[in-house]
Amino acid sequence: MQLVQRVASGSLLGSSRRSRQAGTLKVPIGQIILAAADVTAEKLRQTAAAYTSLAARRVTNYSYQADKALMLSRKLHDQPRAGFEPPVFIHTGVDSVSVSRLDLDLLGHGYIAAAAPLLYDLSQLVHENKPPRNRTRLEPAPPEPSTYWLLAP
Repeated sequence: MQLVQRVASGSLLGSSRRSRQAGTLKVPIGQIILAAADVTAEKLRQTAAAYTSLAARRVTNYSYQADKALMLSRKLHDQPRAGFEPPVFIHTGVDSVSVSRLDLDLLGHGYIAAAAPLLYDLSQLVHENKPPRNRTRLEPAPPEPSTYWLLAP
């Protein structure tokens, strides 16, 4: 099973942990994909270990610099959002991918389902469990060694 979270990441984590503890989570979670995550970068840092222990394969965070909804959220809360850049969210055990080189929709918040390069990357992630260095459209962000990845248009 793959889980994609677009909004408040705490809801995914809390319900998944409760299901696992209660023994009702019968299918392991392969991938956890955070796209346009409207959660503070600090909160995601605090919960990253829980995400990585919950995912059998990978945890991936996609971010975008022109996401107007997250831009507004950052201003309202006066804190960086994990799905908005700069800066790109970086944490051990979380693969960080910037999609900011893509030309996306007007609000920039629907990018997860709107861009062919992103869908291709998601396919390689979900179906083949490829790490970022082996995915066709990802390039390491300079300088090397990179701590995050850039999705090529």
